[in-house]
Amino acid sequence: MVSTKCNPGDSVVFVTYYGIDYYSAIQDNNYKPEKLIIDISPNPFNSSCRISTQADAVVQIFDLNGRCLETFHNSSFIWQPDESIGSGIYLIRAVMGEEMVSKRIMYMR
Repeated sequence: MVSTKCNPGDSVVFVTYYGIDYYSAIQDNNYKPEKLIIDISPNPFNSSCRISTQADAVVQIFDLNGRCLETFHNSSFIWQPDESIGSGIYLIRAVMGEEMVSKRIMYMR
């Protein structure tokens, strides 16, 4: 038999497990990591698109085969694929510290 006693706002939770009392302290965590965001517009696009992210992020563009097409170290830039790149879906990956986020983008000629 397990029972739990806690009230909203409590910092300690009491748990009774087969007649033995346990407790666990709950600490407030005020640290909120900065969310890494990629903004792409327009998507889908046909000649160029603007890609924006935080200042310290490194942005890479991959095709669906995993080949890195371009790497950018700017927080905002315009990507204009060259003639050798065909229409299709591409992956945009941003890395900042230990955070990583990726988005899909569609290139239509």
